[in-house]
Amino acid sequence: MDFINGHINKLIFKISIPLILASSVTIITQMFNIFLLGHDEQALYVLSLYIPISFFLTSLIEALQTSNQVVISYQKGSGNNKIHTYIINGFLIGLLVSIGIGLLVSIGMGLLIFITAPLIADYYHVKDEDRMLFLDYVKWMMVTNIIVILNVIVNSSLRGLGKINIASILNILFSLSNIALIFFFVYFLKWGLYSIIFSNLISSAAFLLLGFIILIRLNVIPFKKLSLRLESFYLRKLKTVGIPIFLSYLFIFISTLFFQ
Repeated sequence: MDFINGHINKLIFKISIPLILASSVTIITQMFNIFLLGHDEQALYVLSLYIPISFFLTSLIEALQTSNQVVISYQKGSGNNKIHTYIINGFLIGLLVSIGIGLLVSIGMGLLIFITAPLIADYYHVKDEDRMLFLDYVKWMMVTNIIVILNVIVNSSLRGLGKINIASILNILFSLSNIALIFFFVYFLKWGLYSIIFSNLISSAAFLLLGFIILIRLNVIPFKKLSLRLESFYLRKLKTVGIPIFLSYLFIFISTLFFQ
């Protein structure tokens, strides 16, 4: 895709569809999670308590992946897109920093949830028999979320590079594999709520690895002359694009947290 000379209407269409698809993957997967869990009352109850936290994670994911795509596409359009050689300066740093920020924020938020999960359980008056399952589910989902965020960062980098078809195919395959794994874990291994954790962890790790392989094959991530210098341009885009998106989703998190 040519973000500089391409026709604006075609570019809007080609970019908006993958973005909608990327944002819909989480929602579609969550719907199938509930459906496949069937009539397990305890699992459905704990899953409903987790909804506010899932919206918070969604706000973080949307903010990081959108700002990352803006940075990558801007740098590519500015001429820092030497795909067959080395990607330097803001383009490469934008990709590496986005992964670093995703990792750091995920770990930070995971530690926060580890500490506050018992308080959340008290606030919701979680039954004693469900408390341990709720706490375990929240903590393990925070660990899984690290891989999930890194996966969406890699996918948004592909979209920023103009590899829309590849990113869309990866999104569809990710959703299908996630649903298939949940089905297998629920109906054959009888893992209940933990099926969601393991399916997310396995599918996210697999497609993160696949995405990295694609980026390496495109010569986007060279293993020589890597610079870890923090680019101010990326931070500005994270501030002007990522934070407003995060805040817009944050209102949904607040409303579900206090009116659950």
